[in-house]
Amino acid sequence: MKLRVATYNIRNGDADDGPNSWSFRKELTVECIRDLDASIIGLQEVMSYQLDYIMDSLPSYGFVGVGRIDGAKEGEFAPILYRKAELQPSDAGWFMLSETPEVPGSTSWNTACERICTWADFGGLNVFNTHLDHISKGARSKGIELILSRIKGNALVMGDFNACPGDVPVQKMIEAGFADACAGGDTFTFHDWGRADGGRIDYIFGQGVIVSDGTVHAGARNGRHGSDHFPVSALIEY
Repeated sequence: MKLRVATYNIRNGDADDGPNSWSFRKELTVECIRDLDASIIGLQEVMSYQLDYIMDSLPSYGFVGVGRIDGAKEGEFAPILYRKAELQPSDAGWFMLSETPEVPGSTSWNTACERICTWADFGGLNVFNTHLDHISKGARSKGIELILSRIKGNALVMGDFNACPGDVPVQKMIEAGFADACAGGDTFTFHDWGRADGGRIDYIFGQGVIVSDGTVHAGARNGRHGSDHFPVSALIEY
């Protein structure tokens, strides 16, 4: 089976970003997601009202995921969206990136805030979507170790790693046998609303699947951005 998959940090809607705040860009963010034309999409920094708006706007997709503070609706989600006509998860769940991964809202390793990983089994393809800590190097390293410990079979790991290609979390993925969809590319993914080259920190990794056509969807639309990150997509075959 061939599928296009994507990851996109859409920026927390509670952030006061002036003209880039959620109320001014939500239609554009949905347009960016729609134009990815992906069968599986991992999103990060998604508040419940943002997820509600996205799902109402994209009725062909379903999702799995919970808020990281209470394991229900509170706090950021890292949801996995899937095109319902093509895929249905046979199982799905989440775990915190902490020493007590089944406890909602738990933190460890000097992480700056709660961090979560969402997973879904699409029958022969296990997908993990996460957002690693932006402050603690130890939390990023331990978080990736925890994710790797839970992987079985053909797998995708995607999300905002807050780490560049030479950093420990990415190297751990490579050492575990995962292929970086954008390996060798130098296009950055964090752009801070077009103000900066923040490095390539958003990834799609595959193991046991053929990964190709890794693409950073850079650029603005009429001078505006759907997020402070560019989305990333790739083709997979399994």
